[in-house]
Amino acid sequence: MKRLWKTDKLVEKDKAMMYNGPVEMPQKYPPSYDLHGTTMEEQFKAGGIQVFNGGAAWPLDMEKTDIQIEDIAHALSMKVRFTGHCIEPYSVAQHSCHVCDLVPEEDKHEGLMHDAAEYVLPDLPSPVKGLPEVRAWFKPIEHQAEKAIAKRFNLRLPFPPSIKLADNGMVLFERSKILKPAKFPWMAWTVPGDPAFISDFEVWGWKRAKHEFLARAARLEIR
Repeated sequence: MKRLWKTDKLVEKDKAMMYNGPVEMPQKYPPSYDLHGTTMEEQFKAGGIQVFNGGAAWPLDMEKTDIQIEDIAHALSMKVRFTGHCIEPYSVAQHSCHVCDLVPEEDKHEGLMHDAAEYVLPDLPSPVKGLPEVRAWFKPIEHQAEKAIAKRFNLRLPFPPSIKLADNGMVLFERSKILKPAKFPWMAWTVPGDPAFISDFEVWGWKRAKHEFLARAARLEIR
């Protein structure tokens, strides 16, 4: 297979991962990696994805995933709200921090982590997610990820009512800050409640969003 880019000499680790097999498989995982008694290649065939720290997650079977807070913080800092239609990149991690700040002290753990399942799953647009046929297959997948994360970090499920209230408030606030003025009154159809207010609001870059998320997690002893 011809390379499309110039590169420095491959290190030994890279050589081990070079593809030598059939076209269907883009790369061969190093046989030295072993999880739960099987090779990484076998694990990934069962539906695994690589996460930030180099480990793996199984979105369809999160019970066997080693869930780490830094992987969550990093992924959420890279994921953009409103399916990317913001004036500038505005992350799920920043949104989660604001929800955490808005809810009562006893609910802050769930406030920070309410979108944590998105570190391994997509956030489907509301019109798509609301379709009965989509909910029938996606909601159980999302719920098992939320359950595994809740078990790992000792969170309450279902989330306290204050979470949804703050989440809706942030959506209504965010649309006035990070979206262009709407040509249609679209927001009224699914988001009840009143807008939240963040007095010193500004869009954070991904590095700050990750830092702020991890700082709140540390204060709340989410490890």
